[in-house]
Amino acid sequence: MTIALSQMGHLFLFGKQAHKLKMRQIVKEITCGGYTIESAMSKYQVLIRSTVTKWLERVRQQEQAPTQAMDYNLKKPPTTPIEQVVQHTDVLTGQVKRLQEQLEQAEESIEKRGTNYGGIRSA
Repeated sequence: MTIALSQMGHLFLFGKQAHKLKMRQIVKEITCGGYTIESAMSKYQVLIRSTVTKWLERVRQQEQAPTQAMDYNLKKPPTTPIEQVVQHTDVLTGQVKRLQEQLEQAEESIEKRGTNYGGIRSA
């Protein structure tokens, strides 16, 4: 019985962390990805607009926090396995975003040069 309660606690924490990741992704897509609040709500199946606007406000407030506090939080080692997973997920998400940007730049470059290569025929 103790194991089951312990596992449920971890599932709850994981669900809470997944919720935070979802919130961050929605805010990022609205602020950087060109999504409207309504389109992000539809994509992530959020039913209440005020939920998203609260998330946006919360992230804006966090961004205005002193950088020293953020540096301290980044240097503080994660204490639980869930925090470790979330931190690792954040790092991987950043890497994926950078790779996506590089891929988009490469695709744009190829499209620009595509007319040069598309018309070449071998003799």
